[in-house]
Amino acid sequence: MTVPERTDGADDLADGRYVYCLVEPEGEPPARLPVEGIDGESPRVLAAGGVAAVVHETDTLYDSDDPATIRRWLLAHHRVVEAATDRFGTPIPFQFDVVVQGGDETVRSVLESAADEIEAAVTDVAGRREYRIELLFEPDATVPDPEGDLAALREQTEAAGEGTAFLLEKKLERKRTELRRERAAALAADLEAAIDEVAVATASVDGDRLGLGDDDRETVTQIAVLADHDREDDLGARLDPIADRSGVAVRFTGPWAPYSFVPDIDLEGGR
Repeated sequence: MTVPERTDGADDLADGRYVYCLVEPEGEPPARLPVEGIDGESPRVLAAGGVAAVVHETDTLYDSDDPATIRRWLLAHHRVVEAATDRFGTPIPFQFDVVVQGGDETVRSVLESAADEIEAAVTDVAGRREYRIELLFEPDATVPDPEGDLAALREQTEAAGEGTAFLLEKKLERKRTELRRERAAALAADLEAAIDEVAVATASVDGDRLGLGDDDRETVTQIAVLADHDREDDLGARLDPIADRSGVAVRFTGPWAPYSFVPDIDLEGGR
């Protein structure tokens, strides 16, 4: 198997351990998880203090200029976290490319010192998953005009002379933007109200939109939702009335490990 070259910025690590997630096993955990990790690595389970970390050995950070390589690594990371979920229940997931230096001894030392914090975090998310919801405006969505302001401005523009029409066009565009923002705020509030009874917690999602590939729809809002896994269907059903509205689309993905709802566990020596 050909392994993609790392970028020049990739650091050499001293006896590194790539950390996928933390778990609280019942009884003696298996030495390894039956799943292929990043670049074909075999994830191991290191236990100490009643908790455990799912790791593999590495001597570098994972860095590449090739988007396809990064995507493949991310999918492998997610695959291992999902395997840990299936084996141990909801884990404390780490973002991609967290590495602890110092080998198994350092990882076990960290686990023992943070065992109480890890156990509390696992308890908080037990039986729960993260879901992502994105509201979008369709490209041809009509801007609501309840007071008839847009219609009046259009009539004025059509009847005006060239110079005045130009100024009215600018005013029309500002009004259209204002009404669109008002509708977006109302939709976001309606979404929060619709899922309130099911959502244990919510968080804003920053950065790139949730979808993959080209999409000319405008994002209204993106949120992460922590909910009991057995209420997934209920959560999805509560989105249907919003998705049925004219000019509105809903993207609903998951379940994921609760990346947005776990504390930052301090891994001494982590990179």
